[in-house]
Amino acid sequence: MQPTIAERIAHIDKAIDDIREALAKQTKAGFTDNPMLRLAVERLLEIISEASRHIPLEMRAKEPNINWRRLADLGFDMLTTGRIQASCGIWSRMI
Repeated sequence: MQPTIAERIAHIDKAIDDIREALAKQTKAGFTDNPMLRLAVERLLEIISEASRHIPLEMRAKEPNINWRRLADLGFDMLTTGRIQASCGIWSRMI
């Protein structure tokens, strides 16, 4: 059974909270040099990306400050650019 819209939004909220917690007091070097942390954050971003693709247009329209296209593309970008390159880009977007 597919997750509901409310569940997908909850997945996004939880992933954002987990990323904030994981990156608290981290430096860019600490992030890039820690493969487990990088993989965890990348996976959380993939969850956000995937869930964002299933938010209905009318709901997205109510949040114009969110770049929904960029969110949806984030998971694909990580797959096509390579994990290490994506990690450097991720740090720039997160901090």
